[in-house]
Amino acid sequence: MNIKVRRSKCQGVVKLPASKSDMHRAIFAACLSNGESRLENITLSSDVEATINAFKALGAIIKQEEDCLIIQGIKGFDEVDLNEIDCNESGSTLRFLIPVLSMFNSSFTLKGKESLFSRPLNVYEEIYSNQNLKFELNKKSLKIQGKLKEGEYVIRGNISSQFISGLMFALPLLKGDSKIKILPPFESKSYVNMTIKTLEEFGIIIYQISEYEYEIKGNQMYKPTTYKVESDYSQFAFYAVLGAINNDITCRGLNFKSLQGDRDILKILDSFKVKYSVNNDSITVHKPVSLEGDMIDLSNCPDLGPSLIVLSLFNNKPVKIINIHRLRLKESDRVEAMVTNLRKMKAKIEVFDNQMIIYPSKIKPPKEILSPYNDHRILMSLVILASMLNGVTTIKNPECVKKSYVNFYKDMQTIGIDIGLSN
Repeated sequence: MNIKVRRSKCQGVVKLPASKSDMHRAIFAACLSNGESRLENITLSSDVEATINAFKALGAIIKQEEDCLIIQGIKGFDEVDLNEIDCNESGSTLRFLIPVLSMFNSSFTLKGKESLFSRPLNVYEEIYSNQNLKFELNKKSLKIQGKLKEGEYVIRGNISSQFISGLMFALPLLKGDSKIKILPPFESKSYVNMTIKTLEEFGIIIYQISEYEYEIKGNQMYKPTTYKVESDYSQFAFYAVLGAINNDITCRGLNFKSLQGDRDILKILDSFKVKYSVNNDSITVHKPVSLEGDMIDLSNCPDLGPSLIVLSLFNNKPVKIINIHRLRLKESDRVEAMVTNLRKMKAKIEVFDNQMIIYPSKIKPPKEILSPYNDHRILMSLVILASMLNGVTTIKNPECVKKSYVNFYKDMQTIGIDIGLSN
């Protein structure tokens, strides 16, 4: 099955899906609470369902009522009947779950797509080794056993912040106090701030005692609550780029005080001289006469990389994109995936160790089928670009979009993008 995209003009209003990052955190906190929580404004995707199914296996009761999840948290950390958990392809599920599973008196086997276990887990591997805990990793699974100890944890700040967040879910449950020290540079700090904010909503307090150090008191308890999940800035970024290169578009549902790191898309729009107007929780992105960007730093928002590469192609001068190393460690090597596809359309791109330069290019419709490399963000970025090309652009593996945005094609059609499935 493929999708075919034809040149088309976007217009209208779209309601943004819930933030996958915020949903993962809220589900973890609710499931660790002894009582019933209500999560509002939820949007399911394969990644979120992986987290839901993991906690169901651990004893949580989770029911959906329209756009809400009603969650009865796990009762405790006694042995469980099911010791094999499928994380599918969700890095958040896997990395948040590993420290939490160390609270149980059980061994666990974590499974998932092979691509999941090709992503780095060395931070946890080192911690488990230092504490003489079981950590057996291969291409298709991970076996762990043993309880984490309270104390001091030193984590490099230029790796995924998911390791730091994972520890923050588990360490408050230990009897003694702990500290997390971050070795600079501290990238994606905004995601750690999101975790701290969510934990606070559920009664867990993390103290930041310096720029790179957190104190975590032990013997804390998660408290059930009602929590409204924010809409997703990373998905808004695709529409923002579409509005900047195609036509004005309005998106509903954003929290403009959000701690999401991908909120940086607003600063990046400013730097490209893209105007936008805000009305309550809605934002309208206005297509400018010309794009005038210069440089993009992805250190705090690596998930925006693919869509911003598309934006840069339409700029009036070359754009330097820096701190791209983490793009290579996602569902695909997103640098290689985007460059390979775009060069099929005669784009001029130079790639260096940790930066790339995108030159203004006269993009031509591809003669061959494009591949998203089984990566949802690559696919969505290619769809946006394809809406600007003459003729028909064919992209394979459309199902991968379900990882984060099940209704993406439907929503794109709603705003006028000519997109359809084909054999």
